[in-house]
Amino acid sequence: FRRTAKENIEIYAIPENGKIDKAKFKGIRYAKITDPLDVIFFFSTEYLFQRYNSETKYVAWQTLHFLLDEKPTEREIFERIQHADFVVAPTKMAEKEYSKNGIKDINYVPEGIELQFYPFTLKKKKKIIFISRSMYYKGVMPFLDAIPLLIQKHPKLIIEANIPIDNNS
Repeated sequence: FRRTAKENIEIYAIPENGKIDKAKFKGIRYAKITDPLDVIFFFSTEYLFQRYNSETKYVAWQTLHFLLDEKPTEREIFERIQHADFVVAPTKMAEKEYSKNGIKDINYVPEGIELQFYPFTLKKKKKIIFISRSMYYKGVMPFLDAIPLLIQKHPKLIIEANIPIDNNS
């Protein structure tokens, strides 16, 4: 992000290693991680938040799927994001765990949809699809558990799914 004189926000994509098919993403502005930007949002924990530009604030947008002491991979996520200037946690569990483990500048911002833009009436048949990786922690099981309740309340509902469950994750 870079602010202009009018306090508008400009958004830039930062291609990893400068590699991106720009023909597929027309109209997007591009920057380098070394450019003097106000804020860079990191949606991946692969970055170690090395300071490329001392003026730029680094924001980690990350959640946990297990408690920090339960899985080494969760501890690795924590070790990396604690070097960010600010952490956005999309779950209350992540916010609590990060706070309990010493991250001070954290904000809970839940993911969701604005229902007023997606009215749900069943005057005709509707289909539902679950889009996600098929990991257990992505909510596949609660989705499957909700199906009988949805069908009972909305008999015209059609649900088609082929979801392989990975019990190891």
